[in-house]
Amino acid sequence: MSDPTTIELIFNAWNAHKQQGNAWKGHAKIAPEIQDAVRLRLRRYDLEDILAAIDNYAEVLLSEDFAWSYAWNLYQFLTRHNPQYRDELQLLRWLPNNFDADDYLPQRDNRQEPESNVSSILKEL
Repeated sequence: MSDPTTIELIFNAWNAHKQQGNAWKGHAKIAPEIQDAVRLRLRRYDLEDILAAIDNYAEVLLSEDFAWSYAWNLYQFLTRHNPQYRDELQLLRWLPNNFDADDYLPQRDNRQEPESNVSSILKEL
């Protein structure tokens, strides 16, 4: 299912997020390598899953609530491999069955800061 309309649908869904923030890498036109990448991914993943993955990625990249700053263009999003597991696509992390927004929240430091000497003296008074 990789007719031109489906490719345009994915392309337009990607570019729709450009309006939401400057971090988003949109495209002026559908380059041949983007067409090839979309066709390749549609062999394995449903259109709905790819569209949801794009939305999940946008949610994390464009929100200040999350700790994610890797801004990819559509071609990179569809073809980039996980550096830790070379046979695994980065796309997998964004697919609906794998995505958990909590995984992208900033790490919180649960350690308490030591009380200053002034604070402890004041408490004793």
